[in-house]
Amino acid sequence: MLISGCEETEPPVPTRLTLYGVGARTSPLASRLDQKPRFMVFGRDQSGADAPVAGIRLAFRLAERPAGAENGELIPSEAVTDAAGTAEVDFLVGDRPGIYRIEAYAPDYRTIPPISVTVLGGVQITGAPQDGRVGQTAASPLAVRLEKAPGVYVGEDEGEVRFNLLMAPPGTRLSGKLAYSDASGLAVSDLRFGDSQGRIDVGISILKGLPGNTSFLEPIVVSLFALDAWSSATSLLGGVALFLFGMRMMSESLQFVAGEKLRYLLSLLTTNRFMAVGAGAMVTALIQSSSACTVMVVGFVNAGLMRLEQAIGVIMGANIGTTLTAQIISLNLARMALPAITIGVVILFLAKRQAVKSWASVIIGFGMLFLGMTVMSDELLQLRDSLLVTSLFRGLNCRPEPGGFIPIWQFMKAVGCGLAVTLVLQSSAATIGMLITVAAAGLIDPYAAFGILLGDNIGTTITAALASIGTGAAAKRAACFHVMFNVFGVAIMILLNYVEWPGRPGRPIFMELANLLTPGDVFVGNENLPRFLANAHTLFNATCTAVFVLFVPQFARLCRFLIHSAPAEDEYEGDARRILEPHLLSTPYLAIRQVWAEVGVMLGKARESQREGYAALLHAPTPDWDENLVRAAKNLEEETDELKTAITKYLGGISLTTLNENQAEMFPRLVHAVNDAEKVADIGKHISKLARRANRQSIALTPEAVNDMNQLRSTADEILKLAEKTITINADGIETSGGGAVLRKKLLDDGKRLEKDFKSKSSLVRKNHEKRNEQGLCEIRAGIIFMDVVNSLGRSAGCGINIIEAACPGEAAAQASANRRISIRLRDET
Repeated sequence: MLISGCEETEPPVPTRLTLYGVGARTSPLASRLDQKPRFMVFGRDQSGADAPVAGIRLAFRLAERPAGAENGELIPSEAVTDAAGTAEVDFLVGDRPGIYRIEAYAPDYRTIPPISVTVLGGVQITGAPQDGRVGQTAASPLAVRLEKAPGVYVGEDEGEVRFNLLMAPPGTRLSGKLAYSDASGLAVSDLRFGDSQGRIDVGISILKGLPGNTSFLEPIVVSLFALDAWSSATSLLGGVALFLFGMRMMSESLQFVAGEKLRYLLSLLTTNRFMAVGAGAMVTALIQSSSACTVMVVGFVNAGLMRLEQAIGVIMGANIGTTLTAQIISLNLARMALPAITIGVVILFLAKRQAVKSWASVIIGFGMLFLGMTVMSDELLQLRDSLLVTSLFRGLNCRPEPGGFIPIWQFMKAVGCGLAVTLVLQSSAATIGMLITVAAAGLIDPYAAFGILLGDNIGTTITAALASIGTGAAAKRAACFHVMFNVFGVAIMILLNYVEWPGRPGRPIFMELANLLTPGDVFVGNENLPRFLANAHTLFNATCTAVFVLFVPQFARLCRFLIHSAPAEDEYEGDARRILEPHLLSTPYLAIRQVWAEVGVMLGKARESQREGYAALLHAPTPDWDENLVRAAKNLEEETDELKTAITKYLGGISLTTLNENQAEMFPRLVHAVNDAEKVADIGKHISKLARRANRQSIALTPEAVNDMNQLRSTADEILKLAEKTITINADGIETSGGGAVLRKKLLDDGKRLEKDFKSKSSLVRKNHEKRNEQGLCEIRAGIIFMDVVNSLGRSAGCGINIIEAACPGEAAAQASANRRISIRLRDET
């Protein structure tokens, strides 16, 4: 059969008939059975493997009944196997106690041996199944009630029953192996649960009490469960904790290792929605977290690094990329857990480079993830015999009745369960990992598991929604699309539950498609359910993306309609907005870029402050003196102070993250650049104060002095312009290799040239000033202001060179910047 299921194949030929469940049952007289006997028909498919066969007619007959019994009704007398190859029959027990044997056979296939189930009428067993606390006596004793006729019980000592422990934890005890009936027909034995958790199987044989004093020596097996609630809770929670910790360690380490690759992947986006989907899938596969990717996208949109249309494509791709986690988890690599942890720890202890240590953390996280799954799986495999646990999961049962559809309210309950758990954990991968563990333990049917899976896909949107709180309209729109994408996709899947696969009644079309992609048949005994869930998860997200990617512009318009904003903000969307976006802190590479961008804004305001202050000085003292120039310089300086405070706080957030070697080396240079940009603004404010003093005291500078100042001012401003260019390179994320290195080298050389030019001009200006003093052309007060301005421009030029060197990588540039800073500080102190 083709994977698509489109090629017609011959159905398997029936070869055998089996019984689903136990072969011996008990029931009071004139009553229906608590559980209907279910029979299964198997055949050989073209590959030679066993496969269920649908559409086979089964007939039922009463092959044996107690002597004198003439009643006992089978309902129906015939049935046809469903898509899972099963058919069931109900039985109304007769009015005589004894053995009733129901036989099923395939009348159209006489070569298939019939199969039977035994019902012991007139025997009612209570007290099992039952859960109890370890070391305690069962709340309800095991009791067997024997009937002579409907509602008429055997007398005292007329019945004899044997109880035998077939399987039990150490310390399990029965009050007596032989019990005799009392006046009400009850034969009772108390059971004390053992000292450890586990399943208890008790075999019950009827030695006396059946008609004609016949015995039923074949033991009827009933099960109880000794529950250690504290041990189970700590094991399950410990397994979940290990799983979540391993997943987080692996994800964060992968983000650290792959952080600088993210910019390259995202640079491929442009306006191509298909490239955006591919980039989103690759980034999520790299960092193993769709939540981290979508939060990052919200941050990108809010910071102006990405337009809404690009974000929509990335979000759809992220939903595909996250399915890789489920695929890995479903492979059952539990045996690799401890070796992976061992190898990772050894590498972590021996490695010197941070990048190698990060890869070691990835390996350790991988091992911890599967170790947590192993702990959860081992505990759940044991708890699947617990009545409490099975009842809990039975409440989510969504298996349809033969010939019917999935019960809608039960399915919605499963969807709600997946939604609630994911909202709490805020990790779809974690929820799916736990779901796969539960599925592997056989505690849930494929229909309910698929519902939980769909709920998980809605719940994962909470992370992006929370991340969008306090952001701009564009970021809220990106989060809005994430919710719409998953909700619309889940709604479509729910509708498809009521479209059957052609020729396979009872099998929803989408679930059957995922089943065809999975080895075995999940609808028969939950075969290979973990792999089915992983494939269904991938298929769901890939299918939704394939459909919705065609309507990206329409979704973008819808999101803009639902979340309004000012027209100016819409025009601003996608521009490189200078915002210290908190959601980028999880990606230090991009957070540092944002800081460089903000430093560029800060330096621009500082330059403007100097221009305003210098313009005020040139107008002092004149009739057109403008006090507003001084105020503007002061206001701009205050704005740079506010920016410095915000940047410093943001840098504190970056310092709390894990930085690689390049980021750690850049961090102190970035701090110095912030301080230097703030000093430039301080110089502008200082020059404005000198201008105000000159105006109030009517101090006039000579034309020659003004000309000398203009030359220095022009060169100093050229240096600051060059500093802004170097900042822009880092803000735009131009790589340090290739063209980026060449460009930085050129800017650094230009800065050195301008520095030499400024020094030579400064030396000439000082000599000219000395000559004017000697000639008596310069007033003392004017000379003081003049030299103060010259020194201020020198400090401004020095700050610009410091920023250029800080923005350009290399130990020589960093060392030169440090030496220059020391010399300027000493000169200022002098």
